[in-house]
Amino acid sequence: MLTLDTYLEKIRIRLPNTNFKFMEDFLELMNVLGNIESRVFRLPSSCHAFFPRVELGFQPQRTSILTDFILSDGESLSVAVENSTRLEKPSPFSYQPLSVESVTRRLTSSDIRLVGIDHVGINLPWFASNVHTQIFQLRKKLSLYCLYHRFPTGEPWDFIIPETRTKLPGARLLTIPRSEGRNSNWSRLKMPRSP
Repeated sequence: MLTLDTYLEKIRIRLPNTNFKFMEDFLELMNVLGNIESRVFRLPSSCHAFFPRVELGFQPQRTSILTDFILSDGESLSVAVENSTRLEKPSPFSYQPLSVESVTRRLTSSDIRLVGIDHVGINLPWFASNVHTQIFQLRKKLSLYCLYHRFPTGEPWDFIIPETRTKLPGARLLTIPRSEGRNSNWSRLKMPRSP
């Protein structure tokens, strides 16, 4: 089997530390689910050989949310999490934000205890009519270094599946165990077409 010299090693989400109480409450809530060091929450991997790793950090110098895709050779691709298209698409669902205190209260009052995270999704959304230039460039670059996929039923978001760094992204099909596809009726994912 071929090995990759360079692979997607880490996805880092950088949040602004503009609300100290939110940061402290969030890190306290998540403490049982991962490792926290210097205001950075690192998710444990189900397998020590799986990449990319995922971490979320609070940084006082940031005023926006950034996501960094860090390659094993040190190269970093960063994308601001913002609506740069100036297009707005209303959700068909009604959402209400919940404070960390509210979530903690709900968990405490229901005797539910957080013990682990099943999986984490990092979606790279795009509008069905057109792919934003930054997402297109990210797709083109990252698909060389990880298992980067387009959603098989056509929804407008891309995603990355963790895998060992010895898996070559050039494989045409990736078989997913049925337990991993529990919310879907598909058992195979196609690799993205060349951008």
